[in-house]
Amino acid sequence: MKVRITITILLYFISSQLFAQELLPFVENYSKSNYQGDNQIWSVAQGNDNAMYFANNYYLLRYDGVKWEKYSLPNKTIIRSVMVDNERIYTGSYKEFGYWFRKQGKMNYISISNKTKVFDESDNEEIWKIFKFNNKIYFQSFNGLFEFDGKLIKKNKFDFLVSYCFPVGNELLVASVEKGIYKMKNSKFEKMQRWSLLENNVVHAIEKFQNKTYFFTKNNGVYVDDKGVLSPWQNPLNDILKTANINAATFIKNSKLVIGTASKGVYLIDLKTDSCKNINRNNVLMNNSILSIGLDKENDLWLGLDNGIAHVEVNSPISIFYDNSGILGSVYSVASIPKGYLMASNHGIFKLEGDQFTLVPSTEGQAWNISKINNKYLIGHNEGTFVYDKGLFYKLSAIHGGWNVAKSNINNSYLQATYSGVIIYNDTDNLNKKISIAGLVKPIRYVAQNRKNEIWAADNNRGLYRILYNDNYETTAIENVTQLSKISNDFGVKIFEFRNEVLFLINKFWYTYNSITNQLEKNELFNTNFKNVSNIVSIDENYFLILQEGLLYHIFANGNKFVRTTIQEKYYKGKIINYNLKVFKNEDNYLLNLDDGFISIRINSTNKKEFNIKLEAFVDDNLVNNKAKIPYNSELRLHVISGVFGATK
Repeated sequence: MKVRITITILLYFISSQLFAQELLPFVENYSKSNYQGDNQIWSVAQGNDNAMYFANNYYLLRYDGVKWEKYSLPNKTIIRSVMVDNERIYTGSYKEFGYWFRKQGKMNYISISNKTKVFDESDNEEIWKIFKFNNKIYFQSFNGLFEFDGKLIKKNKFDFLVSYCFPVGNELLVASVEKGIYKMKNSKFEKMQRWSLLENNVVHAIEKFQNKTYFFTKNNGVYVDDKGVLSPWQNPLNDILKTANINAATFIKNSKLVIGTASKGVYLIDLKTDSCKNINRNNVLMNNSILSIGLDKENDLWLGLDNGIAHVEVNSPISIFYDNSGILGSVYSVASIPKGYLMASNHGIFKLEGDQFTLVPSTEGQAWNISKINNKYLIGHNEGTFVYDKGLFYKLSAIHGGWNVAKSNINNSYLQATYSGVIIYNDTDNLNKKISIAGLVKPIRYVAQNRKNEIWAADNNRGLYRILYNDNYETTAIENVTQLSKISNDFGVKIFEFRNEVLFLINKFWYTYNSITNQLEKNELFNTNFKNVSNIVSIDENYFLILQEGLLYHIFANGNKFVRTTIQEKYYKGKIINYNLKVFKNEDNYLLNLDDGFISIRINSTNKKEFNIKLEAFVDDNLVNNKAKIPYNSELRLHVISGVFGATK
């Protein structure tokens, strides 16, 4: 039997003050070209099978993380709403509602409304919302509410025009467009007089949080009922929301509020810190119109847009700073400062504080590296070395370059690799006191020291040098160690310090220096564990990152054993600056430079959670059973599905 197998696996004028930018959750956008459907995503829900379901005009979309599926109703009407209850996927449409179930790898539909003849010929209703309340499923149009107990349907007709119904605690609230808020009880509607302030308002969400009830209106912002008193939300954002047209809102874990608007994207408000992030078309969204908000089991967001879908990882240990304007350029190094971040890019040195970033005056040009020495920041630049100290910048040295800085392992001095050799800073309180090592006037990329009067220096192009000097810092010898060790391919040597030992990565092999034979010897531990590594960078004494065959791995060293965790490629695909990977550790997280910004990763948060792997096999889009025979010369597609979409994947 001949079988072809395809496996899909989930696993300028620059002013001093620039426009707003900020550190944001990672956003994964899906357009029509991904799901092959229509523009609008009216409703979002996650199934018990962990797949995501979307009401997408004429289609019900299903996404399991590997493949997209789309289905149409038998009558081909527009699907406006979707809701999950157990194994059923309920949808609402024009004069139609029912549920879907999955069998043999495909979705099947059963109509509830057709079986019971709910709609007359004269009816003109669409089901815009589906929800569960008191063990019953409710299908809501703008004219009525259909109550389904699993067998029978009861219609409750509205005597007034409504926006939506909302189950809030043990009450079912109905928002009238003109007459305010009603409570539905025993199929009757009781006016809530204490909320008369909401009359003539279109209410798009009602949420209860910490004993307060929040009302999200389309045109007049947010109102809050606190101990029976209703008043406008006392938050500066409320004035902005009045012009943004609120479409959806929900509270999520960690006291955060999500508000989706029609014209200004989505707002993520942290009620603990009173801070706010706005994700919109200016940073990462495909468009600013949020039609619906869904939450998955990882507590991440799925936004239904006016044109597309956005998966927002609000519960991820990874945050990202993007610059889509091109003003920032490629970031070669990043460091945290008390109120923000410093970035060294090919366009200069930039400072990010709050949601504003600025180009530091007189620093235009290629900046290479930022290293923190005590509470000062040493910045290597094409035009020399700069210092950032307590909010002030000044030029320390005119020696060009400054690719990297390494702390000596024998004392408190620091070594800097520059275009023209090695500089030593012995006095960290006075960085003006520096010593240039004589005799090696070469572009040095990496430096290290683990023995007195000896420095290791890797040439930017080729060669590894051992520099010996006396106590007066007079050079006594310079040895080309790769030549002495008869290593011919010594281009792009990298130096890596691991537990006070200096290792050298040369042409994909790891070496250490034997001081008895004065030769480089292959290191068995690293050559066994880290083959084909193109870059490596330390985080601290127990953690480091490697770039191996295009993928980043987070390594935890436990004795001579290494625990490896993949950092998903989606966070950095096409954005790694080859041979210039830099990490800056900041308390419980570390920063990693990218082409158009940087990412922040929480330490100890990259371990994967346990999840069940599901395997599906398809021939000609038909699910293959375990004992099925595969036709000759057919293509077998295997889908390995974790059911996880975010950072824990």
